[in-house]
Amino acid sequence: MSGFYRFLVWTALILGGLGGFLYFAFFDVWTLPSDDPQFAVSVEPTMSAGDLVLVARHGNPSVGNMVRCADPDEPRRWVVGRWVAGGGDKVVFDNESLLINGSHFSSPRGCGRPATPLTNPASGAQETLACRQIEFGGITHEALFAQEHSEGNRSVTVDPGKIMLVSDNRHMHLDSRDFGSIDPSSCQHIVFRLWGKSGFGDASHRLTLIW
Repeated sequence: MSGFYRFLVWTALILGGLGGFLYFAFFDVWTLPSDDPQFAVSVEPTMSAGDLVLVARHGNPSVGNMVRCADPDEPRRWVVGRWVAGGGDKVVFDNESLLINGSHFSSPRGCGRPATPLTNPASGAQETLACRQIEFGGITHEALFAQEHSEGNRSVTVDPGKIMLVSDNRHMHLDSRDFGSIDPSSCQHIVFRLWGKSGFGDASHRLTLIW
């Protein structure tokens, strides 16, 4: 073996070892479950059931981040949502848009792609949801809203020491509107998608950051 090829082999081994160390020391690899239809629609459009993602083992997620938390009703499972408020914050849902302590965070910009058809697990009917860009917590992300018959308005004050999670699918949600406030100590930041539910060949869902 020539010196050049020996150099390439050793470089690959060192980089592979370093990557493996970082991978196992700092991240969990998790496949979003597909056995719960309500969970599956709630994580759209940011993620999809079946996506393979990296979840940070360490660090402190904060407002605006997409997080995975222990399910308060079934600790062996997870719930997923965007951290939108902390203890004592007043959260108002106004036609599925959010106001936190009186501040409105929705942006009027569309997502630049067609509306999204999804089957509502609660009714079995297909609904077409509008996509909007949301600016929240210093992060811009996409969210889905009903084009017709949006959910009624409601006001919630987050329990002391807890946080509120809200699904990026604001209409077909599985979030704190359903299971209440969450203990933040059980939450980890979902930071990266390795590839989507369709596999590595789906370039649009491969190697993407998740805030």
